[in-house]
Amino acid sequence: MELQDIINAWDVLEKVGKPELTFTLHKGNETTLNTIIGLVESMPSFNDKDNQVVARELRRLIEMLPKTYYNEGNINNGDYLINQVTLKGDDTILLRGVKLVKEETKEDFDKIRRLVNTIGKDMKADEYTVKNEFYGYNMQEIKIRLWWD
Repeated sequence: MELQDIINAWDVLEKVGKPELTFTLHKGNETTLNTIIGLVESMPSFNDKDNQVVARELRRLIEMLPKTYYNEGNINNGDYLINQVTLKGDDTILLRGVKLVKEETKEDFDKIRRLVNTIGKDMKADEYTVKNEFYGYNMQEIKIRLWWD
């Protein structure tokens, strides 16, 4: 599906309620990231915030977060930490990622939190939160919520 088709579908969905679209990101698939950014750029606003700034800073956040590393030779090494982006019609963007934790330290999560705080302010989000949960065999799920009131 082309970007313009997605923008048109979003516009139709907005007429009947609050749309929600979830995209999956993988390394080497810049088309999906470009589609997400293009859709954000096409939105009228994030409660009167500049959607061009939101789009630019969203790309910066996704690209600046640490890349995944599982073990030597793993084909998923170097993938985006964020592998799922949800755009919601209530001016919310949700980011989700999963990574293997070898020697997790509080400093690692604090770096992610500081980056989200900096970029959240730059995109003038009213709320920006980061949560992490651990499960399974050394897996950590990162959830980022950006919201404009």
